[in-house]
Amino acid sequence: MLETLRRISKGWIMKIILGLLALTFVVFFGSTDFGGRGGGSNSTDAVVEVDDINYSLRQISREFNLQLQQISRASGRQINLQDPIASSLLTQTINTMVTRSLYDLAARDIGVVASDNAVQNSILDIEYFKKPGGEFNAELFTSYLGKIGMSEEQFFVGAKQDLKRSQFLGSLRESISVPDPMIKSLYKYRNEKRIAEILYINPSKFKGLKLPDETQIRKYYEKSKNNFQSPEYRNVTVASLSISKLAAATVIDEQEVIDSYNSNTNDFMTPERRKYKQGIFLDKESAIKAMSLLKQGSSFSDAVNKTSGFPPTITGPVSINQIGEEVLAEKVFSTEINEVNGPIESSLGWHLILIESVIKSKIQPLSSVKEPLKRALSIMKARDNIINILNDVEDSLAAGLTIEEVARENKLSIEKLDSFDAVGLTKDNKNIVFEPIVDLVRTAYSTSEGETSNIIETSNGGFFVIRNDKITPKQIKPLNQIRQSVIDAWIKQEQKKLAIISSKNITNKVSSGKNLKSISLDVGGKYITTQPFDRMGRGEDIEPAIVTSMFKSYTGDVVHIETSQGAAVARLTKINKVNFENASKDAINKLRTQLAEGLNRDLAEQLIAELKSRYSVDVNKDVIEDSLLSK
Repeated sequence: MLETLRRISKGWIMKIILGLLALTFVVFFGSTDFGGRGGGSNSTDAVVEVDDINYSLRQISREFNLQLQQISRASGRQINLQDPIASSLLTQTINTMVTRSLYDLAARDIGVVASDNAVQNSILDIEYFKKPGGEFNAELFTSYLGKIGMSEEQFFVGAKQDLKRSQFLGSLRESISVPDPMIKSLYKYRNEKRIAEILYINPSKFKGLKLPDETQIRKYYEKSKNNFQSPEYRNVTVASLSISKLAAATVIDEQEVIDSYNSNTNDFMTPERRKYKQGIFLDKESAIKAMSLLKQGSSFSDAVNKTSGFPPTITGPVSINQIGEEVLAEKVFSTEINEVNGPIESSLGWHLILIESVIKSKIQPLSSVKEPLKRALSIMKARDNIINILNDVEDSLAAGLTIEEVARENKLSIEKLDSFDAVGLTKDNKNIVFEPIVDLVRTAYSTSEGETSNIIETSNGGFFVIRNDKITPKQIKPLNQIRQSVIDAWIKQEQKKLAIISSKNITNKVSSGKNLKSISLDVGGKYITTQPFDRMGRGEDIEPAIVTSMFKSYTGDVVHIETSQGAAVARLTKINKVNFENASKDAINKLRTQLAEGLNRDLAEQLIAELKSRYSVDVNKDVIEDSLLSK
C-alpha cells in the first residue's frame, strides 16, 4: 500500500496537491502579502540557505545542542560526538530546519495567514502555561522564556509560524484514508500471540575449566586489547554565566515594579468565570418544546430531562476561552444570571443554557504579585544585559586576555573540571557537575589542548567558554596490571562457548522426542512456560532474539539461541490466531490513526521532494560538520 502511494504520489500528483492546498487557503484565509523576504541570518554568514531564508552556524549549533540534550535525557547517557549517532543527529537537525523552511515558504506563497488574535489564543490554550483552575499563568510563561533564553516577541513569532505550518499541512492530513482490508491484515499480524517453553543455560554452571596458559592469555589479550583500555580524558577550565545567576544579582527598585504593574494590568487580571447548566438536544423542535415547558412553570432540570431524555449537565465555573464552541461561549457570557437562553445551535446539537453563578473578573492586587513580578523583571533585565556581557567577553578574549582575567572582569563563574571522558564521566564513574553537560563535553572534545573555545550560548539563555588544559589519550593497560581481569574474561568466553554447545545438543534431543522440562531437571537450567507474547515481546519478559525465533517457527519447532547472558533452547507450543471480529472499536481506531500518520509521513516526503524542486536549497555541510563535530 505504501509503495503504491509512493508511486502515484510522485511528479504531477504532488503538483495537484499543492494546487489544491493553494486554492483551499485562498478560499478560507484570503490572500496576503508577507512583506519583506528573508530571515534567519545575513546571507554572508549563512551555512544553510532555503530560497531566501538563511541560517547561520550559530543558529544550527543552537538547534543541534537542543537535540543533543533531548536525546541525552531520553537515553540516560551523554552522547559522544565521535559516536555515529551525533553525526546522524546533526543531519536530522539540518533536514528538519530545511523542511520547516520549505513549508514556511510554500505557506507564504499561497497566502496562508495566522492572525495575531489566533496566535494569542493558541498560546493561551497551551496547557503547560495554565494554572490548576485553567487561567493563563503569566509568571510561569515569563519564567519559561527565561529558561530557554527567548523573548516574548520571539516566542510569538515562532508560534505564528507553527500555526501557519499547521494550517498548510492540515488539508493534506485530512485527505488520508486507510483501506479496511489493510486495517484487518495488520491488526491480525500485530496481535497474533505465541506460547513457548524455554530452557535457559547459564554459562557460569560450567565450572572447573582449566586455567589458560601463558600463550592463551597473551593471545586473548592481544585480540581484545580495546576492551582493556582507559578512555581519553580532558581537563578544562570553564567560565560561565547563566540568566538565573545574573538575574539574582540584578537590582529592581520599587518604582520599576509599580510602573510594570500599572502598564500591564491585563496580565494580572483573573477573567470572568461562569457556572451554567445546559441541556443538549438532537433537534431544534425538542429545544423549543423544553422552552415551552419552562414558560409553563417546569424547572430547568425537568424540562430538559422530559424532552431530551437526559438530565442537564453542569459546567464551570469556566472562563470564556475554556468553552470550545465559540457560539456557545458568546451566549453563555452574554446571558444574565438565572436567565435561560436558547435554542442555540452548535456542532454538538441544540442547547438551552441556564446561568447559575457569575464570578466577576478582578485584578490581582500589587501586594500578591509583587515578588513574582520582581523576579520576572530581573529575568527580563538579565536577558538584555547578558548580550552586552557576552560581547565584552568576546572582545576581551580576542584581545588576548586569559580566561581567568575575563571571568574576573565580567564576574563570571569559573571552575576547573578534571579528567572526564567523552560522555562526561570522571575516573570514578560520576558525571561532571555542569549544566548543560552535553554542550560542555562537546566543546571540550572539539577544542585542542591549550586552546580556548569559542563562546557557547546555552539553551537557557546563558553562555560559557572553556580552555582545554590537558588531554590524556586513551591508554591500553599493560597485561601485568590486568592479568586477572584478562583470565576472568577468557573463562567467561569459554563458558559461553560451552553453553552454546550444550544448547545445540539439547535441541537435537528435544527434536528427537525428549521432553524439554525433563532435560532441564538433568542439566539444572532455568525452565519456563511463557505467557502469550506478541511480536514485540509484550506479555513475557524474554529476549528479542527468542521472540524473533519463535515467530519464524511452526508449532512444535525447537531452536537454540545465543542470548546476551549465554544460550537458550526454545520450543513453540501454541499459536494464538486473532479473530478480527472480536477487535474493539478503540483498538481498530487507534491502528487506523497510526497507519494514517504513517501514510501522511509518506506523502509528506513526496511533498518535500516537490518543494525542493520549486525552491533552492543550499547546505554547506562540510563547514557545519567541521565546526560542530569533533574530529
